[in-house]
Amino acid sequence: MGKLATLHSRIDEKTKESAEKILKAIGVNHSEAINLFYRQIVLRRGIPFSLEIPNEETLDAINELENGKKTKSFKSVKKLFEDNVSKIPELIQELYKIVQELEILFPNRSFALDGHLVGSIGEVLAANYYNLTLEKQSTKNYDAKTEDGRLVQIKATQGKSIGIRSEPVYLLVIQIKSDGSFTEVYNGPGKLAWDKSGAMQKNGQRNISVSKLRELMNHISSTQKIKIYV
Repeated sequence: MGKLATLHSRIDEKTKESAEKILKAIGVNHSEAINLFYRQIVLRRGIPFSLEIPNEETLDAINELENGKKTKSFKSVKKLFEDNVSKIPELIQELYKIVQELEILFPNRSFALDGHLVGSIGEVLAANYYNLTLEKQSTKNYDAKTEDGRLVQIKATQGKSIGIRSEPVYLLVIQIKSDGSFTEVYNGPGKLAWDKSGAMQKNGQRNISVSKLRELMNHISSTQKIKIYV
């Protein structure tokens, strides 16, 4: 290892706090993140992500949200949400690159993307593509509502199973891929999945495999499924 240098920089406090919450979720401290950023600059011979100026409609929507005003129609806020969702695939790919580099640097540690990070990504994707209205985080038993008022629990996974704490009214499960896209695993009544789940574990969850959920989809009619908008 070469001689270490010290880097001093100033950053907005809110930005720092928000970034450190994300870094903590993936098991990286700020020094490691800065090292990764500089290494990517060297490897790519430039800033390792695109630098874009938001268009006028997006800026208007941002101002609406920041000022707590609704000076324009809901369409502009919806457009902002859609614009943000469209960036998820690229961001997930960047996360996987970071994970791969961390696992090279620290081969005796796992840096799998899981927990709240994957769950929140899944909720945002589901809200956009299934036209759902998200509830506040940690709302008991459901995460969103459909246009016709159905209460939906959203589960996202990159593994082979999911855990359920209580019987959902309606359950939507998606599997997120490393390229940022996703596939639908389950889209139907929560009772069917709950009844086929395993025994309650010490962590307060009942597990059910992705393969079992896909099998259960054969028993769900098209009228029972939440419509996906692509």
